Amino acid sequence: MAEKSNQQAILAFKLALDIENVLNIKKILETKILDTKVEFTLKELLEFTKKEFHEVIIDMSKEVANEASGVNAIKIQEFVHY
Repeated sequence: MAEKSNQQAILAFKLALDIENVLNIKKILETKILDTKVEFTLKELLEFTKKEFHEVIIDMSKEVANEASGVNAIKIQEFVHY
């Protein structure tokens, strides 16, 4: 009877270790999945920000070019009137 109790205790201990290992693996996987989601979200955000930044630069360049062409047109008109 004592031998059967020892075997049951050993099995219960092994089962407890297996459960603990599974829970540790679950935590690791959850962390990895969360890290991957955060990394993916950051990449998406950075791509969006990069596109927006490029659009702002292009818009500013167009404005500067339009202003410069307007200034040049005024200078030409002033030059023609003299």
